[in-house]
Amino acid sequence: MKLSLQIENKENQEILNFEDLTEKQIVEVFNKIDWVAEIEKATEHKKYSPTLSLEEESEDKLIWFSAVGDKDKYVFYSECGFPGEVPSWFGLSKKIGIISLYTEYFNDTDVVKAIKYFMNNESEKLKKLY
Repeated sequence: MKLSLQIENKENQEILNFEDLTEKQIVEVFNKIDWVAEIEKATEHKKYSPTLSLEEESEDKLIWFSAVGDKDKYVFYSECGFPGEVPSWFGLSKKIGIISLYTEYFNDTDVVKAIKYFMNNESEKLKKLY
């Protein structure tokens, strides 16, 4: 699993990439980030929102979380995509495709749940969470 973290530095965005992390390590990375400080830097520079993404290219799986708001209240926008059955022919049949989920209302707890579900291929739990 590839983890990418997009954060602000003084001049521009910085992207940190990590390979082969476990679910526990990814949750630890997420929990160690000072999201309020990152949001404040992003707001000051007006360029990028701090974003954490997980990708498994070989399986066409992607999930990302982007923090928005301010020090008093922030949320995560998130999108998730993974292979599964999708409607076709105006919903009359199904085929294998990419299921795409999106929300603008995740909190820290929701993000941790989504990471765990994503890492464990629990697609039905992901659908309910989104």
